[in-house]
Amino acid sequence: MRKLIFFIPLISISVLIFMIGAVLIKQNNFNDKKTIKSVFIDKHFPKESIRLLNSSQIINLNKFKGSSFLVNFFSSWCEPCKLEAENLEKLSDKINIIGIAYKDKSDDISKFLNNFGNPYQTIGIDPNGEIAINWGVYGVPETFLINKNGKIVLRHAGPITNSVLSSEILPKIEEAVNE
Repeated sequence: MRKLIFFIPLISISVLIFMIGAVLIKQNNFNDKKTIKSVFIDKHFPKESIRLLNSSQIINLNKFKGSSFLVNFFSSWCEPCKLEAENLEKLSDKINIIGIAYKDKSDDISKFLNNFGNPYQTIGIDPNGEIAINWGVYGVPETFLINKNGKIVLRHAGPITNSVLSSEILPKIEEAVNE
């Protein structure tokens, strides 16, 4: 009987570790189904003027209509944004990327771009998160693909990993460019 009592904590810990592992595996499988539906899919992107980084100038995204482009919400304090930086660099060779710095400071954004590269054709700032709200963004990084007609054709929440790049983003860019 004493030997059995010795094994009860060991069995309990094993069951707990198994349950935690099962939850993590299930969560990881859920994350593989990454395309989050947006009410903006197949609708025109929100029309608003965005102040440029380190400038008082305003940019209107309508100027990019006529060709496909990406809008990427990011922040210097965002760890997943650092993870996707290399893949955004790869994408910048294929398509224009407009960055929108979400709830960030100009100095921090500049340091981030110096450390991780600048794939953006232009960078707007969203210091209080109002622009992100209008786009339906709930966290960074979040990326939208806009077709040449100004319609959102893809929303990707989370970092653009190698697998997301090859299986999701590049095929949609190819499709949008060839419309």
